[in-house]
Amino acid sequence: RDAEVTFWLVNTLGQRVRTGTARRETAGEHAYRLSTAGLAPGVYVVQVTVTTGAGARQYHRTLTVAE
Repeated sequence: RDAEVTFWLVNTLGQRVRTGTARRETAGEHAYRLSTAGLAPGVYVVQVTVTTGAGARQYHRTLTVAE
């Protein structure tokens, strides 16, 4: 089943600091690169939205950026 995948990086204030391009993907495992260059050290949340004909699901993962 195909899905549109969108991802972004959110800081602790809830602001989107990086946004990935929406992509159409087939079912399976996929890898993405999201640059952290220029970000202050700290904790961020990676939010991923996967949208199919059946609806949308959101996934969240924590990312720590060190110096």
